[in-house]
Amino acid sequence: LAYAKEERIKKTGVLYSLFLWLGLVVANNLELYVIKLMGVGIQYSITILKPITVYAFWKFVLKLKIPSLKNSSLLAKASTIMYFSHIFFRNYMEKCFNDYFLVFISVSVLCLLMTFVFISLQKKFNWLKRVF
Repeated sequence: LAYAKEERIKKTGVLYSLFLWLGLVVANNLELYVIKLMGVGIQYSITILKPITVYAFWKFVLKLKIPSLKNSSLLAKASTIMYFSHIFFRNYMEKCFNDYFLVFISVSVLCLLMTFVFISLQKKFNWLKRVF
């Protein structure tokens, strides 16, 4: 996103992009609901409108005026660690809690703790710097 924002992008149509993305979000959720209702999906996380919705979100974000962040590398490391580790924590937390809200909160906290551990270890071990 930081590299894409360096290119000159037209700032017109921010509201249009927002409403297009929100409309696609609603349509994507309706598509997912119909797939689950009819029981025709093998994997419910795959829908036809999902790539289109993601593209519309990307175009919307590019049109926003976003100031540069001082700690953007920290946010990049945190998002990478959370992306690759949340699934493991989620599988264990689902066995402990029946409430998905508690699973979400506990997974988020565990991923943030894991992020801080990796970042603090990165200062001590040079090989972790190459990974992140």
